[in-house]
Amino acid sequence: MIEIGSFEARTHFSDLLRRVSHGEEFVVTMRGKPIARLLSAEDKSAPDKLDVLLSKLSAFRSEIAQRGLVLASGETFKDWARDGRKW
Repeated sequence: MIEIGSFEARTHFSDLLRRVSHGEEFVVTMRGKPIARLLSAEDKSAPDKLDVLLSKLSAFRSEIAQRGLVLASGETFKDWARDGRKW
């Protein structure tokens, strides 16, 4: 992924759109800090990655609840699950 400053992105926006349509991706920065990503709307991989991440998070939460790990408050995740609370 290529980093590009906000001024340069604004100045060359049409060219960036053409390059994005050919598969390139850009991170737009402001004062060296990333603020946005410019990528193709046709890219279907991002939602798939999110689905995988959410699935892993769900599995992680289940494992934590099954193991009964203890929170700083002295409660366990099993207590939370039994009470129907979310974490």
